[in-house]
Amino acid sequence: MKEALNINSNPSKIQKILVNGNQTTEPHEIANCFNNFFASAGKNVANNLPPSSTPPESFLPQKNHPEFRYGLTSPLEICDLLKAFDPKKSNDTSNISMYLLKFVAMEISKPLSHLFNLSLTTGVFPDKLKLSRVVPIFKSGKTDVCDNYRPVGLQCNISKILEKFVYHKLTNHVELNKIIHPNQFGFQRFKNTEHNLIQVVNFISKAINEGDYCIGVFLDLKKAFDTVNHQILLKKLEYYGITGTELQWFKSYLTDRKQLVDIDGHHSEPTSIDISVIQRQYSRPYSV
Repeated sequence: MKEALNINSNPSKIQKILVNGNQTTEPHEIANCFNNFFASAGKNVANNLPPSSTPPESFLPQKNHPEFRYGLTSPLEICDLLKAFDPKKSNDTSNISMYLLKFVAMEISKPLSHLFNLSLTTGVFPDKLKLSRVVPIFKSGKTDVCDNYRPVGLQCNISKILEKFVYHKLTNHVELNKIIHPNQFGFQRFKNTEHNLIQVVNFISKAINEGDYCIGVFLDLKKAFDTVNHQILLKKLEYYGITGTELQWFKSYLTDRKQLVDIDGHHSEPTSIDISVIQRQYSRPYSV
């Protein structure tokens, strides 16, 4: 319908942006402006929050959780992981496309599984895989304001394979041990927003039928992904059974990450990131 009506809600090209109150059309300057904004947005919000003397882990329920172990991968599993990715021809920061990796999956599966197992057993995530290419996606409002864009991180494609392996192992640990509340619908397999809406409608209908009052409280967390504190996140992971080498791997994954912003092929200077988590979507589910 958007194509038929000639509606474009996501402008693909960013031609101008406000920099210190003045508009600029220079692509490299626009890219640097976006990168500085995205890198500092989470810090600015976090720094404005009132300090708390309560340890974050004190809010967690008192419960013992089994230790998490992700094990090792194999060439066959690497091939299965690659099958789940879409064959996109766009290159990452290393000029490698997922299309190419899928095409040579059999040939690279053995060396990749060896490299991945070295990372998993030592608890060290390779620095070469920590650079993200960020593309600003327009949300709404004025097109020349950085705050009206959402940063989408495009990871190194080889990194995505290793991430997906750990992601599914961690997801299984969380689901098998019932760590996440059943009413948490976001970012969970076999759940979506429709399930959430159905539950809300049922709750309201039940209250009306029984003659009760029904009150809803809706909260919008500003910069939720951008303000994730790595130290708090690591403490929560440890609380839920991620310890030893596995915890060290997650710490290494979060440490010394860098990002650059891509504006139509014009790249900003890389910037270090010590807060927030990457915002991106996984492809179709992979069975384990």
